[in-house]
Amino acid sequence: MADEIREAQARSFAKWTGMRPNGGTFADRSLRGWESEISQLKGWMKTRVEWIDSQYSKYTPPELSQAAGIVNKGVELTMLSQNGQVYYTLDGTDPRLEGGQPSPEAIPFQGGPIDTSLINDESSCRYFVPTDDEIGLNWVQADFDDSTWEVGKNGLGYETPNGPLVPYVLTDTYE
Repeated sequence: MADEIREAQARSFAKWTGMRPNGGTFADRSLRGWESEISQLKGWMKTRVEWIDSQYSKYTPPELSQAAGIVNKGVELTMLSQNGQVYYTLDGTDPRLEGGQPSPEAIPFQGGPIDTSLINDESSCRYFVPTDDEIGLNWVQADFDDSTWEVGKNGLGYETPNGPLVPYVLTDTYE
């Protein structure tokens, strides 16, 4: 096909002498004729796409627990965004209006961003150092009574002497 176009371009340039192709700003300067015009289009598209991508480079897309596409009814989806509130639609349309504002049809994800520390460095924590397997998984139950456990500051754990985590362990549970 390239040879057919090359043959046709020679006739076109002979007929239209005032409109010689030069490729343009985005073309590979080593090319001539229709190849330089194609190079111009490719170069312009590449530059344009890179510019568009750069407009969104400060935003990372939300992380989804499910892959894109159709999911089965009842599937639980979690979304995490480093950039703020996540909006979605149920019909596949863009949840943003031109300019970036949320569309009236957009649904805010109720999980939203969490910008509050739930447990800080000075939080009081209860701990228990088991000596056997007797406790099992009872301690993960919502109604488990941990009132007899020791109390310490967050940064709970143990570290070997001079280990890298020593500065962060505020309550040493090593016995």
